Amino acid sequence: FLFSCKEKDLPATVSVAPSDIIIVNEGNFNLGNASIALLDQMYQIKPNVFEQANGRKVGDVLQDLVKHQNSIYMVVNNSGKIEKLDAKTFVSEAYNDGFVSPRKICFFDSTRAYVSDLYRDALYEIDPKNLAIKKVIPCIGWTEDMLTWNEQVFVVNVARHQLLVYQPNLNVFVDSIALPKMPGNMLMDKNHHLWVYCTGETNQASKLIQLKTNPLQLVRTFDLDPLKEFYPRLAMNAAKDQLYVLNSGVYQLHIESAETGERLIKGNGKNFYGLGINQLNQDIIISEIIDFNSPALIHIYNRKGEAIKTNIKGGIITSQFVN
Repeated sequence: FLFSCKEKDLPATVSVAPSDIIIVNEGNFNLGNASIALLDQMYQIKPNVFEQANGRKVGDVLQDLVKHQNSIYMVVNNSGKIEKLDAKTFVSEAYNDGFVSPRKICFFDSTRAYVSDLYRDALYEIDPKNLAIKKVIPCIGWTEDMLTWNEQVFVVNVARHQLLVYQPNLNVFVDSIALPKMPGNMLMDKNHHLWVYCTGETNQASKLIQLKTNPLQLVRTFDLDPLKEFYPRLAMNAAKDQLYVLNSGVYQLHIESAETGERLIKGNGKNFYGLGINQLNQDIIISEIIDFNSPALIHIYNRKGEAIKTNIKGGIITSQFVN
């Protein structure tokens, strides 16, 4: 009995380089096969690093992963869980599985972070240190992407087709603006303009919306083809002046542009799903879903849209690339 626990069953030390890119494999709903991998600057993959470091699996549908200061925060949707990891070792530091259906996380200050939710009709205010829920903020409808700027939290409300502005220090929503149907991914550029990708309804044109933030004001709307991918994905370069839009391939759009122009990368019938930018060299990273049960393929393109490495084996439903 004393020797029944083999060394290979124990958690292993994970070596993480500062330049490694985190690969998020969200996994299938109800199968608990989400995972995390690392992609080095030679584009070699180190798989299952969370499982190696902690001796257990991530959980059911890894919806979001964010690096913040010296920690990594995982939002595990169908497990109703937020988990905090050490960014250098991937060892778990804290978790809270008391959420309903969490989607995204953003950080306001050292004592307050916010979590959106699919079903709760609320946002959560949590303590970033121990993940305790400090406050439940009523907010009717499915909330998705969030980001913080200038003492405000910007919240995409999918169900109500709105962008909401919440002020934590006042504990009140102070502004909102209507969006096209099915808003999803949101980013902020160097001019503090917001970009929101809205898929529209089935077979409708998708739209990319550019907004000023103070006050909320529409700058322009870009019409795109109906979205053939499974999720609206945006990415931005390190200088935050070039936007990348996943839409039957990838558009590269300067933030001062008045039109999208031609696709930098053509999809050619591939089921693209995840999109990211290597912030060290501005390479473009895309995942391709073969089916929802097989490992995804990862393709690397340079900033000119030229393929430099393709068909790297990912995990189940590879969705994010986090620097």
